[in-house]
Amino acid sequence: SELHDLGLLGQGVRIGIIDTGLLDHKEFDNKVFAYKDFTESPSNSMRDDLGHGSHVAGLLAGGNYSGRQIGMVPKSELVVAKVIEPVSSEGGKQKVQRRLRTFASRVLEAMQWMLDPDGNPKTDDYPHIINNSWGFPVAAPLTQSFFDRALARWRELGIIPVFAAGNEGGQGHN
Repeated sequence: SELHDLGLLGQGVRIGIIDTGLLDHKEFDNKVFAYKDFTESPSNSMRDDLGHGSHVAGLLAGGNYSGRQIGMVPKSELVVAKVIEPVSSEGGKQKVQRRLRTFASRVLEAMQWMLDPDGNPKTDDYPHIINNSWGFPVAAPLTQSFFDRALARWRELGIIPVFAAGNEGGQGHN
C-alpha cells in the first residue's frame, strides 16, 4: 500500500502468466493485452477451469472491484497463456510419459508465444515479467535443460522469468 500511495501501480508494465487461464471477470476488464489457449481442447474465449491462473492474475493485477485493493500492480497489462490442465495418469508408464511430453511441448509453445503475443514481429509487445506457477513430476521424461533455450531468449530481451518454488511442499526443495 505504501507504493500504491506513491502512485506506483504498474503503469506501463506488461505481465505474462503461463497458468490455468483467466476467468472473464470485471476485475480484468481492459487489463488483458493478449490471451491464448494452448490446452488439448482450446477455446477462443477466456476460461479458467481450475481457477489458479485467475488467482495469480488477481494477486498481480487485481483492482479494488471487491472494495479492497487486492493486486500489487493494478494498472499493469496481462498476457495470459492457458496451458495448465490435468494430465491423466491412466494407462501404462509409456502413455503417461507421452502425455507429459505433449504437455511440456505445449508449455514450450506458450513460452515462445510470449515473445510475440500480437503476432506482429515489428512490435515489442512481449511481457516485462512472466509468472510461471507450473512444474513437472520428478519422473517426467524431460531433461533438465528442456526449457533452457526459451528462458535464455527471455533473458536476452530483458524479460524477468518468475517461477514458483515449493508448490509441492517439502518436495519442492530442488
